[in-house]
Amino acid sequence: MKQVVLAIGIMAIGTAGLFGAATQARAVEVEPSAVLAIRQAGFDLQGANLGDIKRAVEAKVTEVKPFKPNAEAILAWSKVIPTLFPAGTDDRAGTTKALPAVWSDRGGFERAAAKLSNASESLVKAADDNDPAAFAVAFKATADACGGCHRPFRAK
Repeated sequence: MKQVVLAIGIMAIGTAGLFGAATQARAVEVEPSAVLAIRQAGFDLQGANLGDIKRAVEAKVTEVKPFKPNAEAILAWSKVIPTLFPAGTDDRAGTTKALPAVWSDRGGFERAAAKLSNASESLVKAADDNDPAAFAVAFKATADACGGCHRPFRAK
């Protein structure tokens, strides 16, 4: 069974991280196993971007503008997340940490992804403004939004 997803969204993470701008996503047909691989790789990249920002915040860096590509990648990924959980990609083989609530509470899942988008928009702005204090606050909100989705929709 093939699913239509925004698989090119994974490219947005890498491209935004390297070049500071998200690419345009387009719909392509992808097998469910490929969707799983795409979203797992994307979440790994999301974690790496968040980790870079966390280290910068903890080190109290005064120049946060260099982290704008990381923040843009987080924002780009947040907008793609809901498209990478189509029907047929639930955890039938024990290969993901996605909980059934992703599909049974689709509205809640999409609202959680939207919260991540909103928080990461603030992160991008704070980085662009080179405002370390606002960047730290926006990072906390972004990290909290990640956790707000993990608790109901991801197994430990």
